[in-house]
Amino acid sequence: MNISFETDESIRDEILDHLRNKYNGQEFTALALERGRYRDTLYCFVQGGDPEGDNVTADRTVKDGAKVYSDTYFAIIIREDLEAEVLAVCSDIDIPMQAYALSTSQFYNNMWDCTKNYADLKQWIADGNPRRFDVTVVISVDNMENGEYFSKQIISAITESGYKGIVGVLAITDADVYSKITRSNQNDLIRQNRDSTKLFMESVN
Repeated sequence: MNISFETDESIRDEILDHLRNKYNGQEFTALALERGRYRDTLYCFVQGGDPEGDNVTADRTVKDGAKVYSDTYFAIIIREDLEAEVLAVCSDIDIPMQAYALSTSQFYNNMWDCTKNYADLKQWIADGNPRRFDVTVVISVDNMENGEYFSKQIISAITESGYKGIVGVLAITDADVYSKITRSNQNDLIRQNRDSTKLFMESVN
């Protein structure tokens, strides 16, 4: 059947079926579908999860009559291991900190399914395959001068570890704001507390 005659519902269900099969029965809740001439994009989230923190984007691209899929869910599977590794690298820097890996823009093809993990991805990278990550380290400091000082230390430590990608360090001078920050609300808290937050960013390696 010609792709242009497919309904939104059939494309949505096809992509959901693909995700379910790829990730061993994991269910996803659809939010919105964007259709294009050659690419359809489904926005969804892990069923039972956080629509903000566990949101997933899945693409279906038609190439020479064949359908090719990619999605961001594998980035959710590996993010806690990546975050733990970043915190371990920075463990000698004695200030309160959290780490959040961006999982909304890192697409993975069918090779990366529920049988793979972060160790597999690291080995794949070590074999010469390119992959970059985005991570934000959130720190609690007394003043923004210390924020800049510790941000430089954190970025240097992560760089020396061989990490490749974007490193953000979000310095927060208000302890109450720091205590409230989560994976889902950090952008909103930055907007609401500009006087007590500052983001330092650098692309490394």
